[in-house]
Amino acid sequence: MQRTVCHPSLSSEVIEARAYQLEAADEALSGSMMLVLPTAAGKTVVAWMVIADRLATDDGWILMVAPTVALVDQHLRGIEPVLADSAAVNPISITGQNVAKKRVGMWGSSRLVVATPQVVRNDVLRGVLDLSDCSLLVVDEAHHATGNHAMAQVGDLYLSQASQPLILATTASPGSKTDQVEEICSRLGIGRIHLRAASEAMLSKHLAGLKIQEVRVRVPDQIRELAEPLVMWQSGIVDREKRLGRYVMPGLISHAGLSNAMERAQTAISRGESSAYQSVSRIATAMRLHHLINHLLCQGIAASSEFLKRMSRGEQSGTKSTRNFLRDQRVSSLRRSLDEMREVHTKVGAVRRLIRERLRRDADSRIIVFATYRDTVASIEKALGGLEGARPIQFVGQSSRGGRDGLSPKQQVERLDEFRSGSANVLIATSVGEEGLDIPRADLVVFYEPVPSEIRTIQRRGRTGRHREGEVVVLIAEDTRDEGARAAAERKEEFMQRAVHRVRRRLPRSPHVDLSNLGEFEVRGDASTVAAEQFVLEERGLHRTEISEVDSSESKEVRGPPDPLSPQTFRARGQTGLEQFVGEPPEPKEEVEETHSPISIARDLIALEEIGPPDVPGSTITADDRELNSAVIARLRALGSDVVIERLKTGDFCIGERILVERKTVRDFVDSLVDGRLLEQASRLVGAAPRTLILIEGEGLFQNSRVHPHALMGALTTLTLDFGIPVVTTKDGSETARFLTVAARREESMLDGLSESARERLEAVRPEFWNDPVTQAAAGAKELRQRHDDHRAAARALLEAIPSVDDELAACLLDRFGTIAALAWAEEGELREVDGISEVQVREICRTFRSGEQINP
Repeated sequence: MQRTVCHPSLSSEVIEARAYQLEAADEALSGSMMLVLPTAAGKTVVAWMVIADRLATDDGWILMVAPTVALVDQHLRGIEPVLADSAAVNPISITGQNVAKKRVGMWGSSRLVVATPQVVRNDVLRGVLDLSDCSLLVVDEAHHATGNHAMAQVGDLYLSQASQPLILATTASPGSKTDQVEEICSRLGIGRIHLRAASEAMLSKHLAGLKIQEVRVRVPDQIRELAEPLVMWQSGIVDREKRLGRYVMPGLISHAGLSNAMERAQTAISRGESSAYQSVSRIATAMRLHHLINHLLCQGIAASSEFLKRMSRGEQSGTKSTRNFLRDQRVSSLRRSLDEMREVHTKVGAVRRLIRERLRRDADSRIIVFATYRDTVASIEKALGGLEGARPIQFVGQSSRGGRDGLSPKQQVERLDEFRSGSANVLIATSVGEEGLDIPRADLVVFYEPVPSEIRTIQRRGRTGRHREGEVVVLIAEDTRDEGARAAAERKEEFMQRAVHRVRRRLPRSPHVDLSNLGEFEVRGDASTVAAEQFVLEERGLHRTEISEVDSSESKEVRGPPDPLSPQTFRARGQTGLEQFVGEPPEPKEEVEETHSPISIARDLIALEEIGPPDVPGSTITADDRELNSAVIARLRALGSDVVIERLKTGDFCIGERILVERKTVRDFVDSLVDGRLLEQASRLVGAAPRTLILIEGEGLFQNSRVHPHALMGALTTLTLDFGIPVVTTKDGSETARFLTVAARREESMLDGLSESARERLEAVRPEFWNDPVTQAAAGAKELRQRHDDHRAAARALLEAIPSVDDELAACLLDRFGTIAALAWAEEGELREVDGISEVQVREICRTFRSGEQINP
């Protein structure tokens, strides 16, 4: 009988006792932690034990988030039989399938909720969900907690609301870059990283064997002949761009090289080089060719044909560049050839052969085939249609692309159930099936192509070998990008271990190894029950590294827990060499008055940045409900701002009662300029609030190939000079949130934080400033409302800022047109109908609102 874990909140004889899992649970209960274990090592079991202990020791409720509906369903099914009193806990799942109105009553009905991060974020921002009493947040597949992903925003919101936050983040693949791992730790408030390798003796005996095999296939000559004209076409483009100094990366043509060339061409456009426009067009064509060539060489006939069909009917099918590309004789000839050919790529034959052999050895086998493109998934399913014993089924994402319908969350769960039950035995999946899915009887995983991402490679590989021996086969087309992708994934896996170790050393908390949090856990065996702490110590003793007299090269090293070191054994602060190791402690230095050197000033600035905005109450920020998917609202809440979610008629954010902010990404700003919406939106903004602001979020505004930099400059000057709307740029959503937070606090109490002398100077000049009629229009409605008992005072003051428009004419204009927006788009003939208006005034009004247009005499 195997040993099992006992706990008051766990069902008996359900969880196998593993020392490394108990160690991880002990450390997770001591503070927020990221758990990095190999796939199939039982990260979810650690989460179960932590959840059970928090349910027993804390009155709060527990939230577990997972990135997909299928994973949420899997976690709920898994934890229900594990809990001793499941009926009292009443675990439930909440996803986007639950209507928003019904979710209001679901929150608070259970002590354990499993949900998708998008639902949690949206309900917190709407005020439906309060995380202050959440005693534990479990984040599955935590490598998503970066950037604008909803999982990262949930971390921000939880840390800002929870009274005593505790987070357990789990992943097998945190990423190969140090800054990526650091961001995960920062967004989730991680103080420790618990990392264990599959090679450790304490783990290896519990992991099923996994055989990884690479199968190299030769690309048929027929396909290479089809690709040859495209290769020559692409090479000609790249050679030309090399001569112009825009394609500079050495080696074979790659997507990274083309992307770099595109950036250099866009930079050349910003410098006014007219030839760069043609370069942008040619490089875009080379990128299309790159995708098409790789489809041919690495995917096959059917996938390439679908790729071209999707291009002809997709969102970009109406653009001139797409039409010209598809009309090119080389492309049109290829399309005809593909329509007349059957599938001849050797990868398809290799997949059929692998599946036939596996089913011949074991008819009850389960097989997963991973492919990057839906086109390939469809062609593989078609190729397996006549294979004896094979019952293939597709598993793709929710979105509909290129004329292909996606699967709803309900359909995804149903298809996984079919695969688990055996009614389907071959699951052909895109990346949506890579993460977290526990399919116990997946005996074979086939990579139709290697992927250059270490995260996706690890997740794909982890779908087999979870409970018994598994096999992974990676298909690599010779002399194609497949070879580079495989090498890149291997390098990144090595970098991942280094990155995690590097970040772990920088974290503030030291590893927790005393097992003090396992008091409620016991381990039950055949005839006895021992404390979990004793069980772990026994296992540590069995796997402790022993030092023998034989040569170290002949001994087998087994990693054991590190012995605690005395602080005296570490290098002293300031020690630079061995000669300073022994000796008397240095004499204390005399205290000197600190001067404001550049270094000390920089240190003070860094400290100020870490402290954050001044702690003064800010005005309420009203956010448009269509901004919920951005990272800005979550960051505003995390910064302590008072945020209300409503539908705004104009703008995206309203600060207090008088400041309206229109937020645009760089792409949105360019799009609105191209299609003519920008000036119309500016007119609506001017008439909607006393103070208006346009905020452009993102980088590379003047590197955009669609609009000349001079046109962008003209748009910005029109907004600021003619409409009087300030324009502010921010790097990303986090910077936007910080700006809005500071603006809200400044709006509530502008004088807070100023020195006494600065406050006196500001008060001294205020009357003169406020009485000036022109600057009065730009100053806002607060003082204007005191001067005029009129709800249109701000709009009238804005009109008075126009040369030759006095107070009386401003009132007449508002009586005639109602709003500033209507006035801005009025025809000249309509303006002339206003009583008392002169021709000079008509011209000045038209010049202000429609600068650059021809004004009729």
